Amino acid sequence: MPTFVALLRAVNVGGTGKLPMADLKAMCVAEGFGEVETYIASGNVVFTADRSAREAGEALEKRLRAYAGKPVGVFIRTAEEIADVLDANPFADTPLNWTYTIFLNDAPPADTLETVLGRMDEASRKLSCDPRNRLRRAVVHWACPDLPCKQMALRRANPASALKSAA
Repeated sequence: MPTFVALLRAVNVGGTGKLPMADLKAMCVAEGFGEVETYIASGNVVFTADRSAREAGEALEKRLRAYAGKPVGVFIRTAEEIADVLDANPFADTPLNWTYTIFLNDAPPADTLETVLGRMDEASRKLSCDPRNRLRRAVVHWACPDLPCKQMALRRANPASALKSAA
């Protein structure tokens, strides 16, 4: 039986989307998932299931919608896919608080990173953009070396919106 990692979007972030991990675990068990483990109050859960990643994700999204009264995005990856993302990380030598990994359900157009960078002014691009930033299938690896730079670049570029609109 395959092992899956479910990453829930906007759960337990900044006081919104509150979901006790005990409730998330109970939903997974009720859905028939096995070996269910949650990770702190992150909205991340690992489980086994005798179904496809798509079927597991759809089932969990349905339960979360019933619980929250609104859609909750779920990104499902196999344990092997998560290991592949870690292996492909171009920032293994970079402090963790400078790096981001953004999971998408589908790969956006190949020029998405260029679109995001194009929304930044030249100073922001020079400060925030590591040449190793990359889009790989449905994963974005991104590094930004300091908080003021990150805040300025994100305010100007809003990469999440750019990625969403490009997808």
